[in-house]
Amino acid sequence: MFNFNLETKRKVWGFIFISPFIIGSILFFIAPLIQTVIYSLSEIDFSPAGYTLEYIGLDNYNEIFLVQMFFVQNISDLVINSLTNLPLIILFSFFVANLLNQKFKGRFLARVIFFLPVIITGEAIRRLRDVDFLSNIMEIEEGVEQIALSHSVRSFLLNLQLPEDFLNYFIGAVDRLPQVINASAIPIIIFLAGLQSIPNSLFEAALIDGATGWEKFWKVTFPLITPLILVNTVYILIDFFFVGLPGGNVGFGVEAAMGISYFLTLTIILSIIYKLISRWVFYHE
Repeated sequence: MFNFNLETKRKVWGFIFISPFIIGSILFFIAPLIQTVIYSLSEIDFSPAGYTLEYIGLDNYNEIFLVQMFFVQNISDLVINSLTNLPLIILFSFFVANLLNQKFKGRFLARVIFFLPVIITGEAIRRLRDVDFLSNIMEIEEGVEQIALSHSVRSFLLNLQLPEDFLNYFIGAVDRLPQVINASAIPIIIFLAGLQSIPNSLFEAALIDGATGWEKFWKVTFPLITPLILVNTVYILIDFFFVGLPGGNVGFGVEAAMGISYFLTLTIILSIIYKLISRWVFYHE
């Protein structure tokens, strides 16, 4: 009945596969987003009968940018923190994924350990430590060990006599190592899935051509993994902004304006980064 060529069939099946996401986005994302925009432009009065909206224009946005100055500071810190940690998380996740992709004894256990931050959230660990004296003692000991490790790494980096800006970045990376590890669980899984999906025939062909391990990495592995670098970049930034969403008792309309401002900031950052990274992405057909 429908005489489609192969390319058209792929597009149709692709649309079918993403249709649940499109429907879910319309019902659970776009509609609430429009409602939040309306709230951000209104003053909301609650009553036993419900609530009423009074349009006040951009007053809520004036409140968060000109009156509630903590919001500007929070969103600035969030942007700087996310962009600073992004390269570290990408590099660490890719490095660990390559290690976990190798065949060695205890590989399954190693994968479980790196995925634990997703299974056991930081909030669950915090609550356990709040009621467990022994855990508190262990936390202090871990802090001392971390300080000692940071001091050792700092001393090593200082002895290398690297450029000052480069050195300061890596010294800061040492201090943020626990945060980087905690944020790397999902990116590691994504990179690992991508590494395992690379056909062995490509590596065999490269080996026949006399390629070294280093050349196989840069000519085969890295180009095929670049789409997942883009995926992980988007995920990491969204995750950072989700964790840093504003809170506090400042009024429903003001909080809605904060949410919209966070969303627009994230959208702008994602658009710029997508534009920069997408030109280097290689899609294998």
